[in-house]
Amino acid sequence: MATISLGQVRPVYRGNWNTTDTYNIYDWVSYMGSAWLALQNTPANYEPDAQPTHWVLFGAKGDSGNDGAQGAVGPKGEQGAQGIPGPSTPLSNSINSTSETTAATSYAVKTAHDLAQSASQKYELVKNAYLKNTTDNRTLSSLGMPSGRSINLTLPASGGTVTAPANGYILFRKRAGGLNLYIALEGGGLRHGDLSSMDRQTLIAILPVRSGASVLVEYTAILETVAFCFVYAEGN
Repeated sequence: MATISLGQVRPVYRGNWNTTDTYNIYDWVSYMGSAWLALQNTPANYEPDAQPTHWVLFGAKGDSGNDGAQGAVGPKGEQGAQGIPGPSTPLSNSINSTSETTAATSYAVKTAHDLAQSASQKYELVKNAYLKNTTDNRTLSSLGMPSGRSINLTLPASGGTVTAPANGYILFRKRAGGLNLYIALEGGGLRHGDLSSMDRQTLIAILPVRSGASVLVEYTAILETVAFCFVYAEGN
């Protein structure tokens, strides 16, 4: 008796659809959470939702259900055995350490605090430096107090000079990036500067100047310049 081959006559699950497999008619796959049935022999990389002549959706993904009720709290478990003590953390007296494996001692914390306090006091002294003429101890009332007007200046290389455009004040602020680094301004018989006592400290120097004065600029601080500008005195 003759045998007739009907081919594949029932759906055969082929797992999740992928780009490399080819599919026979009546193969079905999971794709994006839904079931798709091949309508004919399908080449590789024919995405089900983009090839309607080759695929038909026959099982759409349902919406997510609501969360179920919270279950009862289970009984408290027994306390576990105590673990082995970890290694102790080494201590360091350094206030400049960036190590992630050592801890600062009380001495290091106290030293850093004292340096910060000293820097704060120094800043207050520097901030008011423009009120005194350090050469003859007279106030600089003839210059006028700082006004609200200022212009940025181009910072020269250390040892270079700038010229004051009017009566006023040269303001220089720079971040140190190390210890014992400095900035300084000098002109008209006056000199003012600042010296770093901790890493990344912001140094500040303010120098009162008269119009046309040449100001010497010196520095060893290596990080960014926060400000280098001229502040006009009132009335200028």
